[in-house]
Amino acid sequence: MKNQDETDIDCGGGKCSKCNNGMMCNVDCDCISDICRENKCIPIGSCTDNVKNQDESDVDCGGIKCPMCENGKACNRSSDCISNICKNNQCSREY
Repeated sequence: MKNQDETDIDCGGGKCSKCNNGMMCNVDCDCISDICRENKCIPIGSCTDNVKNQDESDVDCGGIKCPMCENGKACNRSSDCISNICKNNQCSREY
């Protein structure tokens, strides 16, 4: 039963344990993952979750942890791209 200041059943809020992924939340610290988006606890990002997160420059590519991006994908620096060319924040094969 959801009571006191819980954000979901027996979790969240100031007095209960953190909520599992998929459960309701109000703030990041309500969640085990410490990520609350649109009032739902979501898992820590990965390079295969079909979401642009972590330090990715585009969905599941770029940044320090994920594979390099293909041409046409967004980039922040040349090292985000397979071609090693980031032009106007897009991986390109031409300078």
